[in-house]
Amino acid sequence: MSAMSTAESLANGEAVSMDGAVDELGDILAQLEQDPENVPLIRRQIRLMDQLGMTAELQDSVLRLSSLVMIGEGESTERWR
Repeated sequence: MSAMSTAESLANGEAVSMDGAVDELGDILAQLEQDPENVPLIRRQIRLMDQLGMTAELQDSVLRLSSLVMIGEGESTERWR
């Protein structure tokens, strides 16, 4: 299964093979090294880690995503003051 079809399967809420999930997670981690605040990539990372049973790593990613969302909320409200 290619990375694109794996991503499409995840976006559609479908399960992917373990090998496909591991491959996709590797691709996402490489992309996140270049763009660590990419929210859509972090969300895909979280879905894959959940599928792979990576509980501790998943929690770290959820915390990172939460902090990015909170930072984004602060920035967006500052513009409107």
